[in-house]
Amino acid sequence: MRNFSLLSLYVLITVILFSCDTTKQVGSSETTITERTSEQIKPTQIFLVRHAEKSKDDPKDPNLTKEGKERAERLKFHLAKAGITTIYTTDYRRTKQTIQPLADYLDIEPILYTPDLADLPDLLRQAHDGNIVVAGHSNTTPKMVNKLLGIEDYKSLDESIYDHLFVVTKAGDSFSVTLLRY
Repeated sequence: MRNFSLLSLYVLITVILFSCDTTKQVGSSETTITERTSEQIKPTQIFLVRHAEKSKDDPKDPNLTKEGKERAERLKFHLAKAGITTIYTTDYRRTKQTIQPLADYLDIEPILYTPDLADLPDLLRQAHDGNIVVAGHSNTTPKMVNKLLGIEDYKSLDESIYDHLFVVTKAGDSFSVTLLRY
């Protein structure tokens, strides 16, 4: 009889443990908010790229060179399946031409932003539906990365550098960065 009682007790404890809700609850009795675990937070990736190689056809607003157009095609190749839903670009030929092959492939109309980065960091911090591409310049691209991360680690790119692709990953309120070359 004693073995039967112990066995019953073990079964009862097991049933109770497995039927308990293990989700951590926060809040008052009127409002309950379920905290999201890291598995539930879907990260957003923000791809920041400087425009591709520019020509010398116009000192203020040059077009891309042949090499720049080839780099723009490589960018399209690398990001075509990256879940991009939004594309931002400055209103310069070189930035628009850098992301246009990707925008055309994905049928996304790029959104213009001002190079002073006035409101773009806040928009990017609030993003949560799909991944984003931001086409910028040698000074604005690293500056944007710094603003998102809350650090001052990245300096303006040398005028000869066109192959950097900053991948900023946003998970909840946390940001991290990976620097790739393409």
